[in-house]
Amino acid sequence: MKKIEHTWAIVTGASSGIGECICHELAKKKVNIILCGRDEETIHEIQENLETTYNIKTDFFVGDLVEKGEPERLAKTMGGRYHVQFLFNNAGAGNYGPFLDYSLKEHMDIIDLNIKALTKLTYLFIGHMQAHGKESYISNISSVAAYLTVPFFGLYTGTKKYVKDLTDTLRYEFKNSNISFTTIYPGPTETKFFHHANQKVNSLGKHFMSSPEKVARLGVKATLQKKKACLIGITSKLGAAYSFLPNSVLIPAAHAVMQAGSSYDDRNKTLESKNDDQLFDNDEGGHLQ
Repeated sequence: MKKIEHTWAIVTGASSGIGECICHELAKKKVNIILCGRDEETIHEIQENLETTYNIKTDFFVGDLVEKGEPERLAKTMGGRYHVQFLFNNAGAGNYGPFLDYSLKEHMDIIDLNIKALTKLTYLFIGHMQAHGKESYISNISSVAAYLTVPFFGLYTGTKKYVKDLTDTLRYEFKNSNISFTTIYPGPTETKFFHHANQKVNSLGKHFMSSPEKVARLGVKATLQKKKACLIGITSKLGAAYSFLPNSVLIPAAHAVMQAGSSYDDRNKTLESKNDDQLFDNDEGGHLQ
């Protein structure tokens, strides 16, 4: 690992949780940070804290990476200002619960954030990093879900499997380049994720949670050591260890574990709001007209 002081890093999802903690871990090492998030007021508060506490430089990007053109705007704006040497693709989301309890748009937003935005930023900053030629690092935050197949969480687990496979293959493809790729696999973590995913975690589930500070500390350490993977928490290690099992065993087992530690927080959506984007109209008896 070469000297990293005063290099520039981009962290998406930087306004809270793991992303905010990654910013602090990098700042401790005197890395300058570009904070990306949707909440401008919070981003500025974190900026001020980082600059005051660690005497580093910061910049910010406020935008929703789900929106068309926003990943490209981020890459063009910040890639034009700095030689970015770190990219932490941390922004992500999930919807827990029955598949049809969510609108099609809600599902597609998860895909747009977890897959499309991550892919665009990875692609664009690979080109940027190759162009400036300095030692660089791309870390994509996946999840223990990448090793599991979880009912009522299938779309989310599918996106995290994608992150795993993409990052693993890019690591091999660019093994002789100036860019190192690391995949970070947090288990359950004490963040706002579960609230936004409509998942209520009970006392048993909380027992297996890691702090976002721990995830960030180990994730940044693995990135700087150019490790292929960073499995954080007992659930991630167990998930990876048992991922060889066939889905006929893994799916009901994952469902049982999820039910033991959490429950679906039903938002009491009406049928109309759940299925407001159906392609077909139904009559009162539920038959297609």
